[in-house]
Amino acid sequence: MTTKLILIRHGQSEANQEDVVQSSGPGTDLTDLGKKQSEAVAKVFENIKIDAIYSSPTKRTIQTAEIINKTHNLEIKIKESLGERKFGILIGTPRDPKEQTSEQRKLHKKRIEFENYRVPDGESFIDVKKRTMKVINKILEEKNKTTIIIAHGNVIRAIISSMLHIPLLKTYETPSRNTCYTEIEIDEEPKLVKYFCAEHLEDI
Repeated sequence: MTTKLILIRHGQSEANQEDVVQSSGPGTDLTDLGKKQSEAVAKVFENIKIDAIYSSPTKRTIQTAEIINKTHNLEIKIKESLGERKFGILIGTPRDPKEQTSEQRKLHKKRIEFENYRVPDGESFIDVKKRTMKVINKILEEKNKTTIIIAHGNVIRAIISSMLHIPLLKTYETPSRNTCYTEIEIDEEPKLVKYFCAEHLEDI
């Protein structure tokens, strides 16, 4: 048997709909579209034996996890270490560069291009890697299990980057759509099976 990690980004949240940077706190609920996206990704895995489901502590990830868990009836394990990257002074700012001030654009550019850049009052990508991989390594101690992790785009990028030695900038070349999923199989070495897959969203 093989150990598998299935990394799923949460469904669309109200803040996603507003296209602003979200906080690492409880945050906003899923939108109706976010619930449909979660139901669609749930169907992908409904007939697959899942051994464990983990979620970040935000509303949007927990609500996504609850929808996915309907056919598995597992305990959803909430882990603070899977929480969204702390964006500090960028929380609530527009994601669209056209809507950002020149200073906001500079900060957004730095936080994407430099792994060790820490947004004022926030975290660097390296910070996210360190805290996230602590819980991932603990999960991987359970061999030959299939585990679903519901998290955030930045957290999933951190896991992919750490396990597969992919540079941060490279991970941004592929869009991370709401409820897209990445599958990693771990035998002797981690192997990428699916990468930000969003095929289940074609009819939504």
